[in-house]
Amino acid sequence: MAETSTVQLVLSPREWAYIARLLRSEQDKLLHELNHTATRAFRETLHAQLEMAEKLIARMPDVEE
Repeated sequence: MAETSTVQLVLSPREWAYIARLLRSEQDKLLHELNHTATRAFRETLHAQLEMAEKLIARMPDVEE
């Protein structure tokens, strides 16, 4: 069984805002790639990555950009 660990990041609001921008940019790229991908296996991989990005964004503290 794989071990899991929890890490609590302590970042400034500016750093959180930067990470939020990176994740949103990645979301946009993944959505674009999904629209241009025909291979089912690759689409599933992209969907999983998109879902992970969305979950991370949802868990982030509210920050002003």
